[in-house]
Amino acid sequence: MKKNIFTLGCILILSVLASCSSAQDESDKSKDVNGTGETESKEVSAPYKENGEKKETSIAEGTEIVIATVEKLKETVKKSPNDGAKINKFGDALQENWDIIEKQVRERYPEDYKNIEESLYPLINYAKKDTPDVKKIKPLIKATYDKLTVFKEKVSK
Repeated sequence: MKKNIFTLGCILILSVLASCSSAQDESDKSKDVNGTGETESKEVSAPYKENGEKKETSIAEGTEIVIATVEKLKETVKKSPNDGAKINKFGDALQENWDIIEKQVRERYPEDYKNIEESLYPLINYAKKDTPDVKKIKPLIKATYDKLTVFKEKVSK
């Protein structure tokens, strides 16, 4: 009788552990966020050290991060133009990621800095509004993306 209870207990414990493990696996998988079969990619964010401090980033690496953030903002504006919260999130991320390299760019490449900021800061400001103006954001995304891409090529040489 004790063997049966012990065996039953082991089976019960193993089944609970197996179900917890499969539930964790399901939560680790990407989620289909809008029913299109596409998966949501992780948010583009600034590089951090393990202790949470921002780590030093080269201008080329930082520019690549900012470009990726602009691309995510573009996707969000295209797929969810009425979702102000999502647009705001990428406006905030864009500002945060630019801030990492802004001082370096301003000091080493003052002309490029001025050129990029002519479209970048209006883009950030429109994206962070409570009700983002998508009609104004779209051309700023293109202008900012183009300027950053040219700048990245320049600094990557």
